[in-house]
Amino acid sequence: MQEKKAEVKDKLPIFRKDLKLFKGPNDVDGSPTYNLYDPVRVQFFKVTWPESFIFRYLKPGMTPNELIRKIEETSTLRLTNTEVMQFFEIANRNNLLALPKTSKALLEEAKKKETSWFKWLIFNYLYIRVPLFHPDKFLKSTLKYVQFLASKWAFFIYAILTLIGVYKLIGRLDEYTHTFTYFFNAQGIAFYAGIIIFVKIIHELSHAYTAKYFGIRVPTMGVVFIVLWPALYTDVTDSWKLKDRKERFKISLAGVMAELVIAGICTFAWSLSKPGLLQSTFFVLSSVSIFSSLLININPALRFDGYYLLSDLWGIENLQMRAFSVARWKLREWFLGLDVPAPEENLTKKRIFGMITYSIFTWIYRIFLYTAIALFVYHKFAKTIGIFLFLIEIGIFLLWPIFWEFSQWRLMKSYFKLNWRLALTASALSFTYFALPLTHYKRVSAVIIPNQNQLIYSPYESQIKKINISRGKEVKKGDVLIELFSPGLDFALNTEKAQMKIIEKQVSILETTNEERAYLGEKNRELALSSEKIKRLSENKNEMTLKAEFDGIIYEFDPDLKIGQAIRQGEVLGKAGNFNRFKALLFVPEAMMNQIDLREKVTFISKNFEKISGEITRISPVRSRELIYPALASIYTGALPVQQDLQNALILQDSYYQVEATLDKTDLPLKVGEAGDVEITLERHSYLMDWVRYFVNLFWKEGGF
Repeated sequence: MQEKKAEVKDKLPIFRKDLKLFKGPNDVDGSPTYNLYDPVRVQFFKVTWPESFIFRYLKPGMTPNELIRKIEETSTLRLTNTEVMQFFEIANRNNLLALPKTSKALLEEAKKKETSWFKWLIFNYLYIRVPLFHPDKFLKSTLKYVQFLASKWAFFIYAILTLIGVYKLIGRLDEYTHTFTYFFNAQGIAFYAGIIIFVKIIHELSHAYTAKYFGIRVPTMGVVFIVLWPALYTDVTDSWKLKDRKERFKISLAGVMAELVIAGICTFAWSLSKPGLLQSTFFVLSSVSIFSSLLININPALRFDGYYLLSDLWGIENLQMRAFSVARWKLREWFLGLDVPAPEENLTKKRIFGMITYSIFTWIYRIFLYTAIALFVYHKFAKTIGIFLFLIEIGIFLLWPIFWEFSQWRLMKSYFKLNWRLALTASALSFTYFALPLTHYKRVSAVIIPNQNQLIYSPYESQIKKINISRGKEVKKGDVLIELFSPGLDFALNTEKAQMKIIEKQVSILETTNEERAYLGEKNRELALSSEKIKRLSENKNEMTLKAEFDGIIYEFDPDLKIGQAIRQGEVLGKAGNFNRFKALLFVPEAMMNQIDLREKVTFISKNFEKISGEITRISPVRSRELIYPALASIYTGALPVQQDLQNALILQDSYYQVEATLDKTDLPLKVGEAGDVEITLERHSYLMDWVRYFVNLFWKEGGF
């Protein structure tokens, strides 16, 4: 029933004269919308079709009833006094009205907006904007020179080159990923950073030029610090002035498209170039563009391009706020039986499903993101500051929204019609998963090795005397593989033998002389010590004759080894293996070591997703320091974090232990050195108790107790 228009004689305030009303895209139901622009705050407010009439027909001195009559005379709209006054109340809260204010009111308003530098820093250090340029004139004058890059013919050429590049890349994927190794040094990292900056400049210029093409002003470009990490930004806020939502969509899409074009062209160029600096440059350009476009820019959970693309695609301004509101409303209805009106009108089932799906995805993503940021600041800052920032991150961005939601529940508790069955089921499932000791599964990195495996390495610093092997050669147990020698060891052994002969002569003399017989015992002890030292040195020398420990095949050998070449202690010269069966060598994180045991069943999963069962047969008690399997190293696209030392050895950056698992016999074509994952069935444990133990240990460790 329509509300009666009671006579309201109070005059309505007028809007500020600097406000501007722009025609916006049509709403989902087809009704026109408008955007009200506030130039003081550089902010847009969405205005519905009925509200636009209020803004346009309001004259100074009008009462609500006079305004309503004026609107009814010129349109089919039928507004009520309540609707009009609600609009003015919202406008007043957003300081859109030209109302005279006393000095006291202005002072109170200023005090509300005041905030200490400490409070500002706490809430804003995650995202700080620094404008650097005012590019609008430059963009306007240069647009004609770059416009052809976005023509239909240009995109046709981009598509052809990209398809050719991808086709060639498929057959050389291993070579492409291994190009990454050229950049793990100081010069390479600087070069990589320069490429990233170049790609991001092109990304932002694409937004800016596209906005300028549609006649939109671009007031600033600059740097934004996200958790103190710099990134570039372009201010295209004025795109809200556009009537066509598709044009706004193209502005948001321009940066991603530019990066994908760069990736496609550089992939094509990489496939044609030869190994070297040029090919490495094309690799960096293509990989950075693909990674940033697919994993960062189009992620709608972040307020980057993907968020605005989804917002325009669905036709929902302020998508995140409105989606969260709808999701909370629906979840409260399902779990608490709260029967209240929807937060907005014209909500279809399809839209509700989309908004809830988006909200849940964003909430889960935020939990992981803010937890990761909290751990990052905890580890990267000084101990006291790190702990403080960690607690701030967890408190403000994770716990505070939960407390706020519970406070809303408390205010609405009189309206609850709790769905006990659904609430108890959800609570029971959550408690069961997190609190009860259930069986869990974990995957760790692993590499295929022979069932019997021998590392052929130098036990001491030495030189090569003789080489009897080559790659692929069959050997028998006891065969001499490589002979090494050490001039220092030979000198020490010969010196000790000469010293022993001297002592033996001294003993012979003492045995024939009665006067000196008292010294015989001391000399015999010297003789015994010399004999023991010679025995030990001889054993060391024998160890430098490297022999086969079993019948097998030399499957890895450095063909560049030469006679007389110096070898450092522990240097691996080759590998021999028995290929009747295979093992998986697992690299297990230290935190998992107390959850695995011998004879435990495991499953090896190859890169082709083929599965082979096996069981754990050996657990190393010593932490691994060096990784000798490049396929598992992070710098070769593996999962284990490593850095290269001065000798180019791969040094593990976290604590890992080697665990061997003997695999069942299989007809699958396994290869030694093949990387994969091993799925381990862990003993029953509770995630909740794991977290409790972790934070208790962290408290005791960082508290200095």
